[in-house]
Amino acid sequence: MAYLPIEEGNSFQIIFTHSIHLTDVVEEYEVLSDHSIKQNEIIYEHYGIGMPANDADGGTLVYEDGKIHIKDMNRVFPYINLRNAKEVPKYRLVWGETLEHIAWFKDYFEPGARFTVKIDNLSLWQILKGVKIHE
Repeated sequence: MAYLPIEEGNSFQIIFTHSIHLTDVVEEYEVLSDHSIKQNEIIYEHYGIGMPANDADGGTLVYEDGKIHIKDMNRVFPYINLRNAKEVPKYRLVWGETLEHIAWFKDYFEPGARFTVKIDNLSLWQILKGVKIHE
């Protein structure tokens, strides 16, 4: 449906607004050489439903700048399944050397739509058929 040109070693963030606390949750990821996705950090403001309350997967739990950080995570995924929120559609993708680019999922996917984030080599046909995500 949509694609973003990205390479091994590149980082990106998926940011969403928690539906109860209405505060941003930042998930930081890195692209690995085998096309898997490594979660390095999660940042949020409030403990609660759906939020980790400990340093899962050997990460380090840190409280800094008024936010909870779970750093040094080593969670590796072949892909990430997401659902674009219906009520609070503030999911967004952030990338770039200094995280200067942002794309709102609502601009590419309907509210409530399910989609998969994965790293893949695309054929020319897939590129022509899809929509390139841009800032």
